[in-house]
Amino acid sequence: MHQVEKEVKSKGEVLSKIKVTQYDTIKEASDALGPEKTLNMINKVVADAATNAERTAKTRGTSPQAELGRMAKDNPDLQSEIEKLIAKYKK
Repeated sequence: MHQVEKEVKSKGEVLSKIKVTQYDTIKEASDALGPEKTLNMINKVVADAATNAERTAKTRGTSPQAELGRMAKDNPDLQSEIEKLIAKYKK
């Protein structure tokens, strides 16, 4: 286990810095915090990561290029049309 310094931010502004304990193994964390608290904290992080990933998938802006790439992946006709456009405008 070791201490690291973390910034506490709000709206991108650093409010303060704090020291946080980071554990090197799950066993070390469980020994220090207790098994129930360790499991609760792990489950919270897993849930937060899943909800953050879903939020990102639903709200992130997509560039037209990325959207076309996804659409063309399974559409040979669209792939062909994109290739024609690239050939036309490539110089």
